[in-house]
Amino acid sequence: MDTKRKLTKPIPAAFFSFVFMLLTSGLFAQNGQEVNKTVEYQQKKRDREDYTLIHLKNKWELSAGYGRWYFSEASKSGNPDELFFLPNMGTGTFSVTWHFHEKFSTNLTVGLQFKKDIPASPGLLRVISGEEIKIEGSGGGFIPLEAGLKYNFTGRRLSPYIQASAGLILGKSQYTIVEGNIFEGISRTDFVFNATAPLAGISSGIDYRLDNHFMLELDLKYSLSGKFDSAIGGYERYSGCAVSIKGIVIL
Repeated sequence: MDTKRKLTKPIPAAFFSFVFMLLTSGLFAQNGQEVNKTVEYQQKKRDREDYTLIHLKNKWELSAGYGRWYFSEASKSGNPDELFFLPNMGTGTFSVTWHFHEKFSTNLTVGLQFKKDIPASPGLLRVISGEEIKIEGSGGGFIPLEAGLKYNFTGRRLSPYIQASAGLILGKSQYTIVEGNIFEGISRTDFVFNATAPLAGISSGIDYRLDNHFMLELDLKYSLSGKFDSAIGGYERYSGCAVSIKGIVIL
């Protein structure tokens, strides 16, 4: 009786090598995709954090701010007959900025400061009764016009800076006296003073970027002008400090 033998052919080693290559190539491809995604995510994260990259694409900014102006005591007039002194006052600013470098920018700024002291009315009965009245009122303000050069120290979301500026300061003040009575006549006298002088300033602060189109800025500035031809609101020159906060739109 013949015995049949079942022969089993060995699987070639080349087949195992081929399967191994398929598996490892798939794993490497998957790992490569994950690495690429990680690198891309990290790059996007750095781009979001990088302040300077925004201005490589968007070079223009518009800003508006409000703060407080404090006069320097040294700028007060020494005239003992000075009519009045303007108090410290609010200050508003509007600026247009152009970034010509990653960390350098130039800007044009217009400011507005105004204060008015209007006394209470004497009342109709006092006037028609012939009572002697005397009312004194005053007011004044300044308009700084400046061009500035700004340098940001870092390219991060929170970026300290320093800035120098120069321009002109326009000033005006008025002192008004109304006096007399209804029978002899009531007169009004206005003392008006206008002046223009060169202006220089230096400021420092911090920019904080909220997103790709909005920033906040905290600014501390010292300004000094040339001497006025006539005192404005009791001051011989525009000198003092301003603290303000600004909202900035990146165009």
